[in-house]
Amino acid sequence: VLEAVKRIDEAKQSDSTSLNLSDLGLTAAPEALAELTNLRSLDLSKNQITAIPDFLAQLAELQVLVLNNNQITAIPDSLAQLGKLRLLGLSSNQISVLPDYLAQMTSLDILFLSWNQITAIPESLAKLTKLTQLSFFGNQITTIPDFIARLTDLQQLDRKSTRLNSS
Repeated sequence: VLEAVKRIDEAKQSDSTSLNLSDLGLTAAPEALAELTNLRSLDLSKNQITAIPDFLAQLAELQVLVLNNNQITAIPDSLAQLGKLRLLGLSSNQISVLPDYLAQMTSLDILFLSWNQITAIPESLAKLTKLTQLSFFGNQITTIPDFIARLTDLQQLDRKSTRLNSS
């Protein structure tokens, strides 16, 4: 935690646009992050974070948010406020449901959802028309919905090791 505070202070002083807080043993995202309003990239991967805090929505310039390898169980609706977010990494967590409000994140190019406990891909994700990469392997998804074909910018659909039925 002390290392995280140190890195946040350094980022604040230097007006940094990128911050790496990965692999620091954090159980929660430090609230001081809300003060880094110029952040464009935030890496909180490889921690023990259980929830995505609402205050991250204050980081209006954020384009990259990586929360892979944590213990997150849900995606809060506050994330939909991150209108400039282009990459959202949520692989290797404990997420079971993809909420419909995820579809409000229309700037997303890349969405990593692998190795969670997701059982279905909601139709609302068809609104993410800018997606170029979608990764959801290692989940409990049994069918790929037809709307995926409407994501015309999609260049990489990674679904290996997902329990798919032929449809």
